[in-house]
Amino acid sequence: TEECQISTTSELITSAAERKPRMRVIQWLTMCSLVIMASHLPASATIRYVPTDHLQIQGAINASSTGDTIQVTAEDDYEPFTVDEDDLLIEATVSGVAISPDSEDEIAGVIDLYASGTTLRGFTIGDPTDEEDFVILQDYLESDLTVEDCIIQGGVVGISGSNGLTVSGCMFLDVTTAIIPDDVVGTSCPSRSGSMTIEDCVFSGCAIYCSCRSSVTFTGNTVDDATTAIYDLPSGVTVDRCIFSNCSTVFDAGGTCPTITKSVPTV
Repeated sequence: TEECQISTTSELITSAAERKPRMRVIQWLTMCSLVIMASHLPASATIRYVPTDHLQIQGAINASSTGDTIQVTAEDDYEPFTVDEDDLLIEATVSGVAISPDSEDEIAGVIDLYASGTTLRGFTIGDPTDEEDFVILQDYLESDLTVEDCIIQGGVVGISGSNGLTVSGCMFLDVTTAIIPDDVVGTSCPSRSGSMTIEDCVFSGCAIYCSCRSSVTFTGNTVDDATTAIYDLPSGVTVDRCIFSNCSTVFDAGGTCPTITKSVPTV
């Protein structure tokens, strides 16, 4: 019996000794797998603060990567900027954050976009006292631009370009043309398939062009004091819960009668 017990104990010791190298290999492979998995995880987005981290918005953009957020936390008048990184959220977290045009370069936009997936929120953009024919927001890449809760004022064009435009909760004041789909102001509009959604906005003394859009949704807006409120409607357009007041013409179909899905009140 003792011999059996000794033999069994010896076998257990030998078996455990044989398992140790295998366990080390398994642990090493597990660690390698975790490292590989971590390397493929998306980097977490960074929040950059203006003027705490960067004095100007442009400095924060230059330091950003795709998917980052830039928050402007102090009321002030900031310099124009160019966005060249995709999927940035640029927002003012306090009121009174203004972006004014560069008086030396009225051709360029107050904000120039060379990126897709940009969201702008909470800014006052433009200058109604500037007599130059500046463009407030020029989208050169024309891809998925969202503008929310902004005041856009003055200038010859509010938003130009963008193939896939959403504007929500904005005020357009004394802009000659609030929205135009031309990629460069003054040139003919190329054919596009993008949509345009305008909701819960106020347009005062402005016109809206819808040229080259595959679809237009215009809901909950107020348009007043416009010679013609909406130009060049596509064949299918949704207009709902909108008020048009003091407009000589509400719709100019550009030669093609649009299909309006719902009637709209005209004051």
